[in-house]
This record gives sequence, C-alpha cells and structure tokens, in this order.
Amino acid sequence: MNQTQDDLLSTLDQLADADWDTVVTPKQIEALVTQGEALVPALLERIIDEALRARNDGELLLDNIAYLIIFALCELAIPETAEPVFHACFEGEDHDILEWLDNVLWKFGPSAVPILERVVCNDALDWYARAVALEVLEQIARDTPETREAHKAFLIKQLTEHLDRGGEPENDHIASLISDLTNLRDPEARPLIARAFAENRVDRSFITEENVEDSYKDSGHVRVSDRSTSILEDYRAWHQQNKLEMQEIEARRVREALKESQRMIFQGRPAPPPSKKPGRNDPCWCGSGKKYKKCHLEADQKR
Repeated sequence: MNQTQDDLLSTLDQLADADWDTVVTPKQIEALVTQGEALVPALLERIIDEALRARNDGELLLDNIAYLIIFALCELAIPETAEPVFHACFEGEDHDILEWLDNVLWKFGPSAVPILERVVCNDALDWYARAVALEVLEQIARDTPETREAHKAFLIKQLTEHLDRGGEPENDHIASLISDLTNLRDPEARPLIARAFAENRVDRSFITEENVEDSYKDSGHVRVSDRSTSILEDYRAWHQQNKLEMQEIEARRVREALKESQRMIFQGRPAPPPSKKPGRNDPCWCGSGKKYKKCHLEADQKR
C-alpha cells in the first residue's frame, strides 16, 4: 500500500462524528474509488467490523465512514465484496442507505442473487429492506436473461409460501412479490396473483387488480429502468443540490433573525444572539434531543 493510500485511510476515522454533508464530499468518494482494488481489503475490514458490532450489540448504526466506504465499494462493484456490503445495507435496515443504493446494487450482477434471495426470505427484516432486495433482483433478471426464469420461479415459490402459511399476513411483502411478477408479466403467475387478491392478502395502496391488468395488457412494451449507473454521479448531484438548499435555509434563518432583532430593538428589548444552522448530526434546534437530520432537516429543506 502506497503513501497516498495510507494517508487516505488515516483520514477516515476523523470523519466518524463529523457533519455528513459538509465533510463527506464527492471528492472523498472518488479518491477511494480511484485507488481501486488496492484499498478493498482495508475497506472490507471496516464493513466487517460494523457487521460484528451489529451481532454483538443487536443494532447496526452506520456512521459517516461506513456510508463513505459502502458508496465506494458499490461504485467499484467487485463481486467478492457483495456479501459484506449487502449485509451492512440490509441487515441494519438503514432506510437512508437503501434509498441511495436501490438503483445501483444491481451492478454486482448475478453473483449477488443468492445474497439478495436470503434477504427476501428473511422474515425478521422489515418490508422496505426486502422490497429493495426484490427490486435489485428484478433489475439483474432483466439484464441477464439466463437468470430470468430462475427469478420468476423464486418469486412464485415465495408468493405461494406466504399465501399458504398461517399467522399474521404480510400484505405489504406479498404486494412487493406481486409487483415484481407483474413487471415480468409472467402468464403462469396470474392465477396465483388472482388468488392473493381474492383472499384479501394484498396491500392495495401498493398495487391493485387494475394495476396488474394494465401491466399485462401492455406486455409488448419494454419497461425502461430509471436506475443509476454511478452512485458517484448521483452523489455529486445530491451534494450540489443539498448545498444550495442549505444555503437557502441559512439565508432564510438570517433574514428571520434580522427581522426579530429589528422588532425587539423597536420594542426597546435587546436583540437575541445570531443563530447558526445546526449540522445534520447536531442536536435539532427544536430541543427534541434528536439529531437535526432525524428531526426538522427535511421540513426545513421543504420550506
């Protein structure tokens, strides 16, 4: 490992508690990707440590470093790294990371299929994590025709098992399975799909009988995916947009503080000290005790 790689790795630990959107820049992800396979063993060691901590503590909380490493490994998409990357993404049920990766994990290709199928079959995971795994499986099946029939068989088997089993119905997961079968327009699956609706086992806010019919009628149309080909490009676009939004939030905060100062001075009271926008990982300004990103960040961005 050369000096540049050593320096790059030595800076990672400094990012753990830093503010994500101001510290983790596209250049940092690009630097990890540029070093390529030489850095993979060190990056994997960090991800595996996160997975071990999850098993020891019962909860996987990804920090800035883990996000940065996962982004870099997904950009490289080396098949041998799929297992630890997918474990960190799915087992922790971190919706933030899954929202980033649901359109890029397909790059790992058919070698990732067994890992993704284990995620789908894991009833202990929540609906969203399993739905993302199904979406990635569908993307891989569309790209590699030799896997398509096996994927259809997997979906049919999963749907049949869920309809036959007793206990609490998993209508949301069943809806995800039906959605994927519908996207593949498999005629053999239609009786099973009809059974699911007839037994009222489908979350109709997710997919309806009409959605299924429309999709099968449109079987001559090739569905075009809006998936990404580069998480680095996605992150560059997000980082720039987020920077502009944060600047607007800060400008609005300054304007509001100025108006309040002027009002209080007019009333003969001292002006309050100037406020500062909290970072994503700082305590929220509302006093809830939550981090800003988990509390008012989204609402502030929409104003």
